[in-house]
Amino acid sequence: MFANHEPGGPFTVLHLVTGLERGDGVTEIASTVCCGLDPDRFRPVVCGIRGGGCYAEMLREKGIPVYIYDIGSPLDPLQYLRLLKVIWQIRGLLVRERIAILHAHNLFAGVTGLAASMGLPKVRRVLTMHNPLNYYSDGRTFAYQTVRLRRWLLSSFCGRWDRIAGVSQTVCGYIRRFNPSFARVDRVYNGIRSKRFEMSGGKADLRPQWGIPPGAPVIGTLTGREKIKGELCLLYAAAEVLKHRPDAYFVFIGAKVVFEPETDGQLRRLAEQLGTGGRVLFVDRMKDLAPALSSLDLFVFAPTLAGFGLALAEAMYMGIPVIASDIDVFREIVEDTVSGSLFPVQNPTALAYTILEVLSDRQAATAMAQRGRERVKQAFLAERMVTDYQAFYGRAMAS
Repeated sequence: MFANHEPGGPFTVLHLVTGLERGDGVTEIASTVCCGLDPDRFRPVVCGIRGGGCYAEMLREKGIPVYIYDIGSPLDPLQYLRLLKVIWQIRGLLVRERIAILHAHNLFAGVTGLAASMGLPKVRRVLTMHNPLNYYSDGRTFAYQTVRLRRWLLSSFCGRWDRIAGVSQTVCGYIRRFNPSFARVDRVYNGIRSKRFEMSGGKADLRPQWGIPPGAPVIGTLTGREKIKGELCLLYAAAEVLKHRPDAYFVFIGAKVVFEPETDGQLRRLAEQLGTGGRVLFVDRMKDLAPALSSLDLFVFAPTLAGFGLALAEAMYMGIPVIASDIDVFREIVEDTVSGSLFPVQNPTALAYTILEVLSDRQAATAMAQRGRERVKQAFLAERMVTDYQAFYGRAMAS
């Protein structure tokens, strides 16, 4: 007896996520999986435990049940008291919706889901880890202590999951590193929704809106709140590039719909100190990222650590030449000098040289971009990801 569903009907899968706001790659992936599942085999339900957001409305419009609970801000000391109530509410949801598979995304949602499903033997529990567990190396920082807690949680509760998925071979490696005896680990690459880019109206050009003259080379990146994203490295590289290509522009696109004030202020101050002369622009991210990407001549993604690199795959699918930091997970996506270019991590001089090299040979850059697009079409589309998750669910139910 392993399933909690109507005989002959689809299995109900509850996707448990921390939030449903735009700009969250985890929510993007969970929503894509929900919308792509075979309705004859799986019925998706979504639950957010830190409030709602635009994804909640989008999913409801598609007929997917969405439940919203809110334990408050991560900085609110009362969140853990509210969490006890939310755990009880999720438990009721598991019983009421006759959930067959509880699919949690990342550790906080995962541990919450484990607590809610205790004593429910008909529920299969699966976890997707979207990030590696060593974001910080400074043991004196609070962030590092948090990472140590996450590692302990994964090691302590790993055996209670029927299966765990990592969004890249790199993430799977971290899971196995901290849990060498746990064998039920599957790699399920993230996938991009190709229709989202094909429906964006082709090669939209936002350069006039950004105040960039025709013919000027435009280098762009997607920024985030974390210091690991590499924006500072790109800013230093931009200052060097502009010495040789004063006609170039650099565009920093906010990872959220509205730029995070702390990140925005830090980057703007550094741009002024480096004397970039108005050639570095900061823009808020649109609801549709495709027009912004299609306005670029080159996409740079320079984090020091990542779980996958969804923005990188999206740029490659758009047929844009890409440069990425030479970290393990990006080697899974980009073959250096073939489908993109890699540069040594946190090395602005090397990044500047690589940018100048790509800009100097448009024909080679175009050929590289075409190979990058084919690479994404072969391995990193949403359809393949959904197929892999359906097989992943099957293995969990058979365990």
